[in-house]
Amino acid sequence: MEKAVRSGKRRIIYVIPYTSIIEQTADIFESIFGDVLPVVQHHSNYCPDDDDENGLTADKLKKVCENWDAPLIITTNVQFFQSFYHRKSSRLRKLHNIADSVIVFDEVHMMPIPFLQPCIRAVGYAVRYLGSEAFFLSATMPDFGELFEKYAKGCGYGELISDKSDFKAFRNSSICFLGQVTWESLSQKAEEHDSLLIIVNSRKAACRLYEMYRDPDRKVYCLSTYLTPHDRSRLIGEIREALKNEERLTVISTSLIEAGVDLDFETVYREITGIDSILQSAGRCNREGKRKNSVTHVFIGENGMPNRDELGVRAEISRSLLESGCDIADPKCISEYYSRLYGKFEDVIRSNTISAGVKRLDNIPFRDYSEKFDRMIDGDSIGIVIPCDENRELQERLSRGNMSAVRWLQKYTASVHFNEFADMLERGIINDCGSGIYCLTDPDCYSSDRGLDTEGGRDKLLIF
Repeated sequence: MEKAVRSGKRRIIYVIPYTSIIEQTADIFESIFGDVLPVVQHHSNYCPDDDDENGLTADKLKKVCENWDAPLIITTNVQFFQSFYHRKSSRLRKLHNIADSVIVFDEVHMMPIPFLQPCIRAVGYAVRYLGSEAFFLSATMPDFGELFEKYAKGCGYGELISDKSDFKAFRNSSICFLGQVTWESLSQKAEEHDSLLIIVNSRKAACRLYEMYRDPDRKVYCLSTYLTPHDRSRLIGEIREALKNEERLTVISTSLIEAGVDLDFETVYREITGIDSILQSAGRCNREGKRKNSVTHVFIGENGMPNRDELGVRAEISRSLLESGCDIADPKCISEYYSRLYGKFEDVIRSNTISAGVKRLDNIPFRDYSEKFDRMIDGDSIGIVIPCDENRELQERLSRGNMSAVRWLQKYTASVHFNEFADMLERGIINDCGSGIYCLTDPDCYSSDRGLDTEGGRDKLLIF
């Protein structure tokens, strides 16, 4: 705010990685600024009301979103970078309004590694040629210096906080490495704590742990992208209220709870992953600093170390640093983590450029390159609309060919990986509602508390 006022910038653009945390941020901003200026959200889950909001009709607000013609914009990484790299004019028409702005990238450590070069080039372009200023924010800040020198030449940069000697004063929990544990032993940990958060690396592991819990004396919640945004928001609200009332509860979640979800648990268990995610998880342990001796436990699941390419590399570096006795919350250790991580993917970062393999000016792959940014987050995921009473009218509008209903249905959509989607389609528990929009046909395969059961309905198959 101070930079925008003193520099006479036209707007502030606040960029967040995931839609799962953007609405919470927007609510906070609206509570601060709502009576003096409109806070415009622009992301896939946001749909303006039919009634006026901040003096704008829904149709005009939609145009304001697409053009970013407002003083305070809250958006996602995907929306921001598509402004530079998309092939459609509707996504590019806000590019001129990125000029002369203050751009804040929150949780910047979550910027996808394969896209670091084009993303930093885009930020450098906005700073050097469009007169904007950019802030990178993170509790686990990577050292982008070398990448800035390579891909944002001519842009000056510096640290907002150069003296990190007092960072230890803000730690509210210690970190303990447990080694390998079984899911059963993990499920028994709930008895030892009034409020417990368990974060695992996969949605299936979260669902399995959730099914193992049968404790009538405490509430148990499961959070993942198998839930629709509508149900996730509802459950997070219930969890927040339960914590406020000091009820006994256990929350089992995927990594979506790590970034920006302001919940405070007595104890956290985190399946091994990158140090950045581990420290974000620790930020949910004794978040308010009201307890003593709170611990975030890092463990290896019963299936062993992660074997997915990037996740596996991140986890292996973390294990190496943890087993060496390194204080992973220390800035020097964080710097070492990113040095190893970016070094491992140096060739990937260097090769992801639109000019790779281009020999003639009439052969630049604009379309192929832009499609990569369409898959920037959850690139192999497909949304499945979950029918319910609240969206019945939207379904009817969609069946009549009214494609404006698609955007409104986003908050009633659960995500599945492509291989899960193909299997569900073959089994007939989802179908095409038109224009590539797929809806769940078997209501027994979705629970508003657990989410989508991708294995559901198999017992209904008849074999001849």
